[in-house]
Amino acid sequence: MKYLIFFSALFFIAPTVYGSISDELILSDTTVYENPEDPAGYPKGMGAFYLEVQKQIDYPISAFESKLNGKVYISFVVEKDGTVSNVLVERSLNEECDRAAKDIVKKLVPWIPAKNNEKLVRQKMMLPISFDYKARKKFLNKKS
Repeated sequence: MKYLIFFSALFFIAPTVYGSISDELILSDTTVYENPEDPAGYPKGMGAFYLEVQKQIDYPISAFESKLNGKVYISFVVEKDGTVSNVLVERSLNEECDRAAKDIVKKLVPWIPAKNNEKLVRQKMMLPISFDYKARKKFLNKKS
């Protein structure tokens, strides 16, 4: 009789425990892919991304006045919902440009998330943000 009660209890409890374990594994999938099957993308393409950067970046006045040219390499994670997290400077130009590059990557519209095996996944990306005095001056003259 003890065995019957034990196995009956095990029969009813096991699916509950197994279900919660598998749900937990699905929810806590924090793997970050570098090369997923279907990579993350900017909604209107990378050309649109760089155009938005050029339009909206808070170009540091000191960098503009000193005619500073160069690139800040930014890494970040595109989350499963398209938001950006873990924004880091991988290669610096100067403190003000680094901050401006990080800020612009954080504030642009959400990305189209990456997929692997038809499931949304997190993807690490690294992009250069250019600080080009001549291009910025030409852009500002067009706006005027």
